[in-house]
Amino acid sequence: MDGYTEDGSQNLVNEIGHYAGEVQLPDGTFLITVHADGMWTLTTR
Repeated sequence: MDGYTEDGSQNLVNEIGHYAGEVQLPDGTFLITVHADGMWTLTTR
């Protein structure tokens, strides 16, 4: 999962297999991309 800001992109999660966790988005994130073979769920707080 990558997050994009005006300053560029940052890799936020890079896992093979099951992953469950929390990631803080960089300030100013305007786009999130996910590259996966399976289903993903993304929630915000």
